[in-house]
Amino acid sequence: MKQKPTITTVEQLRELKPCAKALEWLAENGITELADAWDRCHRGDWMLWLCDALSLLSDREMRMIACKVVRETPIGDGRKVWDLLTVESRHAVSVAEKYADGDATDEQLADASAAVASATKRAASRCASAAAGAAAAAAAAVAAAWAADAAADAAWAQVSAAQADLVRAIAGNPFREG
Repeated sequence: MKQKPTITTVEQLRELKPCAKALEWLAENGITELADAWDRCHRGDWMLWLCDALSLLSDREMRMIACKVVRETPIGDGRKVWDLLTVESRHAVSVAEKYADGDATDEQLADASAAVASATKRAASRCASAAAGAAAAAAAAVAAAWAADAAADAAWAQVSAAQADLVRAIAGNPFREG
């Protein structure tokens, strides 16, 4: 069930022990009220951490945010995370959205989840040797991305800002009246 915030100021937030980078960002931007922080925040992960810490969102809202993030989060080449999903994974996201709206049962949600797990297991067993090559390629890609810190930081900032906007689109600002 959605709760009203029990805290409203950054000073009160400190008691929850948020990450140092979040506190640094708040200080650098002169933000003292959480309503302002929420409107200006560029990190969806920080927003979701606060929602969880204060139980601000309903189960439905949290599910809808998770599904929206999967559907809408951009990746560097113009595609979205959704574009990388298998048919089973897309179906599972769709069922989760229906579940959040009360249009799917616990059993349908469990079946969709099991189908994703089964497809993942089949793919892993068929591609055991390819997986080693893929892991090596992924490690090389990560190393290359981190070598280009500016590009990696810019890509992360874009993704995180997009996720923050998605959280605001679904949750509004729980620290503001109305």
